[in-house]
Amino acid sequence: MDVKLMDKYILKEVSYPFLLGVFIITIILVGSYFFHLADLIIVKNVPFSLVFRLLLYRLPGVMVETFPIAVLFATMTAINRLNRENEITALRMGGVSIFRLVLPLFILGLLISSFTFLLNENIVPWTNHQAQNIIRQTILKDAMPDPESEVFFQGPRGRLFYVSSYNQSSGELKNIVIYQLASEAEFPEVITAVDGLVEDNAWLLNTGIIHQYNQGGEIILESKFNQMEIELTDQMREVMGTQKSTAEMSRGELGRRIELFRRSGIGVNSLLVDYHLKLAEPLAALLFILISLPLSLSSKESSTWNFILTIIIVFLYYVVLSFSRSFGRNEVLSPLLAAWLPNLIFLFLALILMLWRDFWQRILNKSLAVFGITAVVAFLILLPGSVRAEELFLSGESLSYDQANNLLEISTNISGRYGKYHIRSDRIEIQLKDGERQLLDQIAKAELEPGIISGCDFDQPHYFFDAKRVIIKPGDYIKLYGVSFKELNGRLPLFYWPYLYIPLDREQQNFFPAVGYHQRRGWFVKTKYFYNTRFNLPGNLYLDRYSISGYGGGIKQYVIYEADQQAYLYYYTQENRTDLSGLFNWEAEYNHLYQSDNWDAEFNYLYQDYDEKTEIEAELDLRRRKDRSYSRIELDYDKIDYFEADFRDSEEYGLDFYQRDVILGGLNYIIDYQLDFDKDPELGLSREENRRLDLGYRFESGWNLGLEYYDGEKESPEQPFLSRWGGEVSAEKLFGDFRLDILVERYAPSFAEEDEDEVRFSRLPEIELSYNPRGSFDYLLAYGNYYEDISDTEAQRFKAQGRYRNTLNVFSNTYFRQNHLLAANTYLVEGFDGYKNQIYSENNLRLVNNLTDKLRLTNVYQYDQLWYESPFRFDSKEEKDLLQSSLRYSLRDNYDFRFSSGYDFLTELYSPLEARLEYYPVKNWQLNLATSYDLNEKLYDDNLILRSIYQSKRFEHKLGMRYDLNNSELKRLDNRLVFEISGDYGWYIEANLSLDYDYEEWIREGNIQLKKNFHCRELAFSYDYVREEFTLQYSINLFPSQPIGITKSDDDMIFDLGIEELL
Repeated sequence: MDVKLMDKYILKEVSYPFLLGVFIITIILVGSYFFHLADLIIVKNVPFSLVFRLLLYRLPGVMVETFPIAVLFATMTAINRLNRENEITALRMGGVSIFRLVLPLFILGLLISSFTFLLNENIVPWTNHQAQNIIRQTILKDAMPDPESEVFFQGPRGRLFYVSSYNQSSGELKNIVIYQLASEAEFPEVITAVDGLVEDNAWLLNTGIIHQYNQGGEIILESKFNQMEIELTDQMREVMGTQKSTAEMSRGELGRRIELFRRSGIGVNSLLVDYHLKLAEPLAALLFILISLPLSLSSKESSTWNFILTIIIVFLYYVVLSFSRSFGRNEVLSPLLAAWLPNLIFLFLALILMLWRDFWQRILNKSLAVFGITAVVAFLILLPGSVRAEELFLSGESLSYDQANNLLEISTNISGRYGKYHIRSDRIEIQLKDGERQLLDQIAKAELEPGIISGCDFDQPHYFFDAKRVIIKPGDYIKLYGVSFKELNGRLPLFYWPYLYIPLDREQQNFFPAVGYHQRRGWFVKTKYFYNTRFNLPGNLYLDRYSISGYGGGIKQYVIYEADQQAYLYYYTQENRTDLSGLFNWEAEYNHLYQSDNWDAEFNYLYQDYDEKTEIEAELDLRRRKDRSYSRIELDYDKIDYFEADFRDSEEYGLDFYQRDVILGGLNYIIDYQLDFDKDPELGLSREENRRLDLGYRFESGWNLGLEYYDGEKESPEQPFLSRWGGEVSAEKLFGDFRLDILVERYAPSFAEEDEDEVRFSRLPEIELSYNPRGSFDYLLAYGNYYEDISDTEAQRFKAQGRYRNTLNVFSNTYFRQNHLLAANTYLVEGFDGYKNQIYSENNLRLVNNLTDKLRLTNVYQYDQLWYESPFRFDSKEEKDLLQSSLRYSLRDNYDFRFSSGYDFLTELYSPLEARLEYYPVKNWQLNLATSYDLNEKLYDDNLILRSIYQSKRFEHKLGMRYDLNNSELKRLDNRLVFEISGDYGWYIEANLSLDYDYEEWIREGNIQLKKNFHCRELAFSYDYVREEFTLQYSINLFPSQPIGITKSDDDMIFDLGIEELL
């Protein structure tokens, strides 16, 4: 085959969708950019020619962004079409290897990446700078220009300016650097300041240093100042034409700026990340080709799936790039690694997919549909829904209405209410919805300056939030600026927040303070602050301080927050000033939970860093339920890595797949697969794999068939390869009063070497024919061929059995029930001449006498006889000659007393004497007592057990106790007390105590909680003996507190168990 012709053909197939993708994505991005600037352009009355120039300048930068996405889509589409129509197969049959087949696409990726790099270096920075100049000059056409955050710009007198952050509303500058560029000097004069303020044509700098350098770059002058004024005059109007962000500089120009900063001792970490990204990002096109090739060759799905895969790959790449860039700028990763990490990850994935294509093809074919549908569903469920707003009631002394601007202003002694929020202000400005006539019913937004908000009625306000400015958007949020929280009707200021956000579309708490004491870590203050983002994604901020161990803090941010799906990122770090054992340095977690009518899915990843080790716990759990179908996939990974004691390391991971369903009109099946790995630092990796298949089907003819098969493998460096397999096949059918059962079984629960027999028990086969006519008799005939490992016996067994059952009413208050069984077994034992026999009988007689309507006497006599022993263990019998009696006294529904004992005529020993009492002294109170006494040893055979439960509307008390009557010792005590009075000034008291004297630390649980309501707020106190800490928590009705965590015993409480379980 002509290889050059093949290369041209493949490049032609890819070129058309590539150019089409570049065109379509460019149109979309330019349109989006134009739409974003539309309001600004209209307000500034920018001429059409200027708008057109702006779009032309933006075009190269936009096109560069489209190249990787377009080439990914083109490769997926073209190669998938060739694969779907078997043209790839034809080429490979012609002797073309898969790696030679993709060579032209690899070269195409290099060319596109190189072209992207050249554009980014020579054209895009200049066009971006021209576009930004148009925007800056347009914005500053009538006003004094302002600096921008993290942007270089050149000012008057040859100065070069840089600020890390700039607050436009307040004019505050942070981390300022000014370079005085002199023509005769090689190095500039450098002025650095911590902060500053923009005022008219000057900058006021605070707390700074002036550095001057000689020709060798050495500092010859260092002068500190507390305040300095830099006059900028009207020449600052030209500043916006010389400002440059990193996107407006080539890699070489940015490198020179970084070198200039570095010589002056200024941190350049953020700029270094962008410097390396200018080389790393153009290679995305080549990487997308490499990763799309094996995916295209592994699937013959339609172009719709190609489009979905394209979105997924692009999304994952830029998510990884975003996190990596953030880690680099915040010095978590080095700038070089942060820039190249996404490329390295995707290059590694591309190599795996290419080299192990056959293996991944099987996985992708099964998971492609599920993953694609999940992505689409995830996109749909993230669309926001609507909520219903509460009504806003306001009253004041003066009202004015601006019809032109749809503004309503209320002033002087304003009071009102929005739901549970009570409002006071001196002036409220209300923005009405456009085109609405009913004013107060159509409020879009209300703004209070100043404003007071409380959860209490202002007749008794107790507490309130005093804010300089309040914005209420009904049904959405309340925003407070410059807010002070005051108690005791304003006499006690407690907290101050510059900004407080209260969501109105769901019940959420905002602020949780807790104060307490920990035995090892000292006094502590824990605070948890809830916030919400503009994308309706809530989060929590944590700030804790322990007087001994130090500070701790973290963040929990939801990235998905819907009714059926939630996902969050969590990070927490803490000090350990006194080197307390078991205290982690920091932990990070990602959790994703999804629930629908049929699907449940949860993924959790937790990483903890300690002084001596790191721990990782990861788990993925997928469950599906629909009708009679149930599926489950569980993946887990656990790792502990010690920094020095490597012998203590551990690593475990595994997979569990389970599926149950009914198909083909009645075929029941169960599939269970388990794979577990355990890595020992010294012995190496161990593997255990188990599989199970269950089938069951009922035919219309009446036959029931069943199949169970299981097998497994186990291997480790310290022992040879082990395996096992077993199962059973069963069949049963009813023929009138007859029933036929056929069973073939191989029972092998343990692993063994290949040359060993792992079978514990087998039936090859067992056939039973039972006859159950009407009446008191039934019969059984059976034949089986058995092997039993524990007795090392293989034999055939012939069995005949007859049984008689009957109940006779002797008197009106007495009945007699009898059950007799006679069976005979004949064994033909392998390796034994002749036959072995077993004959046995089982006789059970029960006499029940209701002496009165409250008193019942029950006697049970068990008499079993045995003639000859079975060679097996599984059907061996024992002789019995046992009489058991019980006496029960019941009085209505509030008293039940039982005595029971017995006598064994064979051993001539008494059975334990058991006594049980169930008593209801009053309504809602249950009392249980139980014990047993050994009549032979004259000792109590069990502890005295007391179980008491009382529950009413306000009061709950549960008590459980074990008492050793022989030694007069208390062994176990469990107690719980709850008392609650609801209302504005109510109480809640809970006390838990669990003592177990079998443990050295005999106090297993001990805590008390007190809560007191004080009209609109609550004060909670908790003491935990096991944790050795107490906590004091204050909360208000607007932000209800979360429950205080307390230690719970791992053992079940006595009062939560039944008497049968306890005895």
